[in-house]
Amino acid sequence: MKYTIFLSGLIVLSLSCNKNKEDDSCQNDNSMDQNSHQCTTTPNVSSLYSESINGNNRVISTNGIPSHDYRNQIPNIVSNLNASNKTYIIDKVPSLSSNSTSIVKPDGSPNYAFGVALNGVKIDPAPGEPFIFEDETGTYNWDWVMEPNNNMEAVGLDCAVAHVQPNGEYHYHGDMGIYANQLEPNIGTGSQIPNAAVQIGWAADGFPIIYKFGPNSSGDLVALSPSWQLKSGNRSGDGLSEPCGEYNGKYTNDYEFVSGSGDLDECNGISANISINGESFSYYYVITEAFPVISRCISGTPSNDFKIGP
Repeated sequence: MKYTIFLSGLIVLSLSCNKNKEDDSCQNDNSMDQNSHQCTTTPNVSSLYSESINGNNRVISTNGIPSHDYRNQIPNIVSNLNASNKTYIIDKVPSLSSNSTSIVKPDGSPNYAFGVALNGVKIDPAPGEPFIFEDETGTYNWDWVMEPNNNMEAVGLDCAVAHVQPNGEYHYHGDMGIYANQLEPNIGTGSQIPNAAVQIGWAADGFPIIYKFGPNSSGDLVALSPSWQLKSGNRSGDGLSEPCGEYNGKYTNDYEFVSGSGDLDECNGISANISINGESFSYYYVITEAFPVISRCISGTPSNDFKIGP
């Protein structure tokens, strides 16, 4: 059975999910798409971004327009990008919390955007396309959502692993290498370690976001690895109420955190000293090549300016 849906997200999505009624074999679609998709449109408004300090706050003002070409996957709904002024207030001197905050709600739906890039585009990796029950009620299973980085066509992502919301706002879901290349030539596609860490944005709690290479606990600049891995074996679902098939990365829930297996913590961050434009921080996040690419949780206290929904 095939369903077509339109969610907070962003696109019209069609997917098939069925179980063979003749036997007990599960015929769940487990295909993925990690192909590089095109950016065919140049924004008709220039990207604006500025920062100011007000007491203990960092005030970011932007129009949210990308500094690179993009693709509008829903032109029948969105004719132009939303260029209205957007303000984000984050802690200038952030601190770690005793408990992290997930960017998704308990039901798996989006809770917070993770942060904002230095060109003003939101960094918002929370998936918006859930597994669909095979019935006539239109019930969604938010415990199993498509992992955007592995379903680029289904989620409607462009060459920056980003797309346009129905309200005209553009945001990144994954490795925004095309933007990283504007900050440091070839860093988005190459493996050569830069001379210094490259900041690509600010997280919702005020800590910096670094692109791929950062100082480790010994102060050495290295390519930092996440501590998330694919689960082994098969999903326990029946293909009706939840997906079946081998854990392969199609769904975000295919991954699990394995402490100590990489350089970074559960939120894709690391407690290490780093200096950003003369400011010192003892913790920072990393955009990594491997899952989760962008953190799915926030280690400090997130600003309400990044809250999604109620």
